[in-house]
Formats: sequence, structure tokens, C-alpha cells
Amino acid sequence: MKAFLVLFSILFLSVVSQGQPPQTFSFQKVIRNNNNQLLKNTPVGIKITILKTTAADSIIYSETHTTVTHANGLATLTIGEGIKLPEYTGFESINWESGSYFMNTDIDPEGGTSYTISDTSQILSTPYALHVKKAESLTGTLPETDPSYKASVAGEINKTDTTYWNSKQPRLTAGKGIKITGNVISIDEKYFSGDTTKAVDQLGEGIALGYPGDEGIENDESVIFTEKFEAESLSGILPNWTWSNGANDHRLSLDTIPGPAGTPGGKSLKMTILNGVGGAGSDLRKIFDEGYEQLFLRFYVKFAEDYGLNHHFTSLSGAIDPTPWPVGSAGQKPTESFSSTIDQLTINVNLTGPATTPPGYWMFYSYWPEMHSWQTVEGDSDGRPNAWYGNNFMPNKPVPVKRGEWQCVEIMIRLNSSPDKADGAHAFWIDGELVGHWDPKEKNPVEGYWIRDKWRHDPTHANAQPFPGFKWRTIEDPERFEQLKINILRLQNYVSNTSWENMEKYSGNNPGFLINLQEATVWKDHVVVATEYIGPMGSKE
Repeated sequence: MKAFLVLFSILFLSVVSQGQPPQTFSFQKVIRNNNNQLLKNTPVGIKITILKTTAADSIIYSETHTTVTHANGLATLTIGEGIKLPEYTGFESINWESGSYFMNTDIDPEGGTSYTISDTSQILSTPYALHVKKAESLTGTLPETDPSYKASVAGEINKTDTTYWNSKQPRLTAGKGIKITGNVISIDEKYFSGDTTKAVDQLGEGIALGYPGDEGIENDESVIFTEKFEAESLSGILPNWTWSNGANDHRLSLDTIPGPAGTPGGKSLKMTILNGVGGAGSDLRKIFDEGYEQLFLRFYVKFAEDYGLNHHFTSLSGAIDPTPWPVGSAGQKPTESFSSTIDQLTINVNLTGPATTPPGYWMFYSYWPEMHSWQTVEGDSDGRPNAWYGNNFMPNKPVPVKRGEWQCVEIMIRLNSSPDKADGAHAFWIDGELVGHWDPKEKNPVEGYWIRDKWRHDPTHANAQPFPGFKWRTIEDPERFEQLKINILRLQNYVSNTSWENMEKYSGNNPGFLINLQEATVWKDHVVVATEYIGPMGSKE
């Protein structure tokens, strides 16, 4: 998949004055070290090599660059303007029309020339302006002498006609699997091969980079739903959702607190639960008409500075013919549904470190047909009722929630491809960092072990094994198997009576820690659901 990332990275035409065809093109790539961590604001050394084939002896051009990555780990440079290695011909002499070319990228994360990260990919599309250079010798008007052309309707077309047509077609659009970037049309080969899902280690830098402040992101071909909460009142928001809970009282409202950094908007969704007053949950639920094999949900959230604990938070799920409203199934193992909720827990599920303060560490709470039970060490039911509560997934190095500031949260679910294959996955990102990922299709899946209803991410444990994957769907009937897909989004702030009781206990044991025992408020904003990784909002700068 690295080759596919490079394909889309290189197809950005550089800007050249006086309308001359460029002999350069821009290149962008997200840089990570060997531990898959983003290199932010870091000097990196990059060597670009153009090859005729993948063989090392087919090099026709090579150059080196030293640049500094952006705050999101993105390195940007212009190919054709680097330090050219003298043993090869110039970039301008490459004959792009002569067939396929490959590009090799070598990276030194230390900023020098000791390259330790390398990948090679085919250049499947070439900016057409590099071809235009071949036609610079053609000047003036070339008369049309074909009598058939002159006698046709096309022979009557003049400049006035083309100017009118251009005014009616200001923007080219593409169907699924096809992308238009400037003057380049390229295809997603995985889409046309029938496999449109991606492993976590095959994802790009995020579509949001192309839409600073999320402006226009709803027009991206991978986006299926957006909500920015920019309306006069809550009544202008509710028609976008299938069901709501708390819209008639204090639990749901629009607020004008300062939003996430980079937002052009001025409003956010406020979700407030009062202890003993009204309901325990505030909800927005969206059911998609079409189901999906893989979905990404990104949202921004800000917890009040005195926020305590909650019971459940935000989820993606799937069901066949779901009801508009949620149906409770706690304690039961599903057979034709699944869900994965991004929640918080103060304890370290993996036992690899200490507990944290409320609201807790980010983690997943998941239901699916092959989930594990809390009742026995092996994860089986011992016959007692309510054997199946959500299974816990917490990364080896858990990340705590920040109160009083905005965080960007993104979750992903990928379904298994057939009832007998455990190749499903889920993952989450916090502020653009891949924090938790449980994906058997990665080159190096995370390692850990099952105990009761928890999968402990601890590669040092004696029982540690690579994560075995999910069977989100186990239905043998082919038609119903295909009907069960990801089709439900739910935003929550559910603070149960148990949550309030636990807050009171924590406050009593930790009198110096600020907890509001009467109110639990969060704000959410910039909700985007897409079939591609989204990432944090791009900066307008």
C-alpha cells in the first residue's frame, strides 16, 4: 500500500510563473519512524530516485533534499529542485512518454544521508504539464484540412461555443474509485479489484489535510456524513439525524464557546447531564441508508474542566434493519449486530502502568458474536445470566483524556470478509496519533492475550500472541451476511447513576481533585464519517 500513498503524493503540479510548463512537481509524504510514530517539526533527509524498472541498475535520475516536517509529520518538497547526484542525467531530460517509471524514496529520520527507511512505487500517473514541454516547438495556428471534419457539426464549433460550455462546467467530478487532482486523473486499483478496505498500516495522511478548517470536506468522494453544528438553533441540526435524546431540555443544545483550533465556525454541540435531574443520557443517532465494510468517524471533543466519569460516549455499529432508536442489549452476546464504542476508563486494563484521573484513559468497549465473557478466565459463560458485557481494549501505552481543551478523536471499524475469517479490525487515533490498533492484517500486529472480557495489550507477557482479529459477522446465510454492515453512528454523553456513585467515591478518596458532582458537560464538534482515514483538520496556513 505504500506505493499507493506515493502515487497520490506526487501528483501536485508546482506553480511556475508566466504560464510555462513546470519541470518539477511537488511531493508530500507523512514521515514516521520505525516505531510508527509521527516525526513532527523534525529535520529529515530524503533521497528521491527515478527508475525505469524496479531494478537497482535502472536508475535514470536521483536527487537529495533536507527539509523539516510540519506539525502533522508531513514533509513537503519539490522534485526537480533537489541536489542532483552528478552521475545521472538531469530531471528535465526524462522522457515521460517512453513507458512506466518508478520512484524510490529513501529517508533518514535524523536529517542526514544515512537512509534507514525506504520504499519503491510505480508512478502510475504523470502530471501532463511535463508532457507539454515536448510541444513547445509548435507555435501559431495549425489549419484543419480534413474535409470530413469541416463537413461535420464539430467543424462549426468556435471560441464563443467553448467559452459558454466552460462557464457551464466549472468543475470536473469523478465517480467512486476515480480521483481528479488538478489536470491528472488517477484510479484506486484496490477499488476496481473489489477490495476497498485498508489495513491500519496502509492508510494515508488523512483527507482533512486537503480541506483546511474542514471547509468543503463534505464534497470529498469518501465522505458520507458531516455535522459542524453551525445552525441558528438545535432545531436546524436535528433533521440531519435519525433520532435524538435530550433535545427538549438541558441535555442537548448549541453553544458558542471557542471551537477547535482552525475551525471557521462559532458553534458546538453541548451535551449536559445533571445529577438526578432529567435523563441520564444525551444522544444523537444517525442510521445510514447504505452499509459499509470499513468506516472512519472523526470528531472533536472538549470535556469540562470539572468533568468526572461517564458510562458510554461515542460509537460506530451495525445491525440489519435497525430501529431509529437504540435497543438495549447489555449483558447479551449479539448474533446479527456489533458495536465498538470509544469510552474512557481510569484503570489500566493491561496492568502495564498506573491508573489515571477521571475521566480516564481512552479505550474501546465492544460487542460482537465471538466476544468473551467476564465470568471465567477463559472468557466462557458459566451459566449465570448477563454473561456478556462489552469487551475492553486499551493500548499498551494508554492516553488519558484532557479536560478543558479540545481533542481530536477518530475511530475505525473494518469488517471481516467472510463468516470464517477473523480479518476484522478496529483502531483509534487521538490528535492524529495512532494510539490503539487491533488489526490482524498489519505487517506487525500488536501482541497480547485474552483474560475474561479483556484483551490485554502486553507483548512481554508469557501468553502474548499476535492479535487474532475480529469476526464482526458470523452469519452463514450469504444474503444476510452482506446485509450486516456498518450503518449506525451514535454520539453520547451517558452518565448513569453508577457513574455518579463512582464520582462521589473518587472525590471522597481524592479531595484535592476537582469533580463536579452535580453536572457533567462535554462539547462535540466537526463530526465527519468517511470510508478513508480523515485525520485532524488541516490548517489554513
